[in-house]
Amino acid sequence: MIGYCTNVHAAESLPDIRSMLNGPVRSVQQRLGQETLEIGLWLNEAVVVDPAVESLRDDLNRLGVVVRGCNGFPQTSFHAPVVKRSVYRPHWGQIERLRYTERLAEVLIKIGHGPVREISTVPIGHQELGSEMLPSAVEHLRALVDFLSDLEDQSGIRVVVDLEPEPDCLLECSSDVIGLFDRLGDAPAIRRYLGVCHDTCHAAVVREPQAQAISAYQNAEIRIGKVQCSSIPVVDLSFPEQREFLRKLDEPRWLHQTSVESKSGLVRYEDLAGVFKEREGLARVHFHVPVHLDHLGPLRTTRDEIFFALSVLPEDADRIVEVETYAWSALPDSVRPDLVEGDRPRVGVFVVSTITAWLRLMRLGNAPTALSAIAGAWALYGGERFQVASVGVAIVAAYIGGMLLNDVFDQSFDEKHHPDRPLPRGLIPRSHVIAAAMFCGILCLTLAGRLAQTEALILVAAIALY
Repeated sequence: MIGYCTNVHAAESLPDIRSMLNGPVRSVQQRLGQETLEIGLWLNEAVVVDPAVESLRDDLNRLGVVVRGCNGFPQTSFHAPVVKRSVYRPHWGQIERLRYTERLAEVLIKIGHGPVREISTVPIGHQELGSEMLPSAVEHLRALVDFLSDLEDQSGIRVVVDLEPEPDCLLECSSDVIGLFDRLGDAPAIRRYLGVCHDTCHAAVVREPQAQAISAYQNAEIRIGKVQCSSIPVVDLSFPEQREFLRKLDEPRWLHQTSVESKSGLVRYEDLAGVFKEREGLARVHFHVPVHLDHLGPLRTTRDEIFFALSVLPEDADRIVEVETYAWSALPDSVRPDLVEGDRPRVGVFVVSTITAWLRLMRLGNAPTALSAIAGAWALYGGERFQVASVGVAIVAAYIGGMLLNDVFDQSFDEKHHPDRPLPRGLIPRSHVIAAAMFCGILCLTLAGRLAQTEALILVAAIALY
């Protein structure tokens, strides 16, 4: 089962969380037609100390929502006007991080599901702290392991805390995680209660191949307890259109760490502001892109890396796989999928947006032009109405098929110059458009009948070649 992480919603109090469960979470569940839906629940430090938090179990059971894990990375507000580096605080060198995670584990025991439950957490802290704080972090993590061991003895439920590597942090890639586990020691309890959360977006930004990271964890016997799926935009900085679109992603709330690889080497930036001076190279940007998009406007994404990562994961029945696209609200309006309104997915909006996208591709407003010649010929020379109508529909079908193929063949051009078109926005799969165009061609040949079979073949061939 694949769930989705609820840190995409600004639910920072118990009433907000209940509204989220009864609103967007319920809507997603209904749209999928499932009796149960798995989510990764985000509970900040204010919520976990609320005496009523354990009553969430009743809400989850009533709605058929399964929670096997929590996102314990953001401890404080994650949707403040400016978050940036504060998302890493408190860090694991501070006792506040330990106490929050302990309490979150207790809450997860009370409200969660399954014999093994996961909590993702910060990658120790931001690299600004330096390695000198690692001894205190190791001390706190060992204390956490002891706490989780006692918790399992009392409850019979195992809670695992998974460290989540992130760009510009003390744990940035697999080698950093393995180094930390070397510091933690070889006691069996360390690997029983501590693991790693592999975020496909973060690995893509730091340019660590997904298979390399996963294999490194496996060889070091570090369990991947959670996988967070999202992709990132890849920007060719030599194209002004792509650089200009990148500026739309430069928003004030979250950090968007970026790596730029060019002929002169690899350069790293903590945020987008420094990237705009570059005029060449491929930039990989920490910006969580909705998983169904292979392009974000004119920018391609690393969507394929998600599927590759999932294909090479070792078997683990207790592992959590969830979609994390918290930056949804920061997407430019021109490319944000029309699935939400106030963070509330709606089936009606989805259906309307899909129909609108198809209508844009078919350009039905120009169809009367295609019919005018038929209408004129019928007015002058007459003919059986049924035959004339069939030929008319055949011509319209050929016209629509041509319009669809036009967008298919122009997709690369549109990604740079017309990113608002349906295919660059990812609103309709390219394969669906090709299939629809083929159907239109077959329909044209069928309706033309024997009277105009040759003419129809020539028309369809000319459209395809054009």
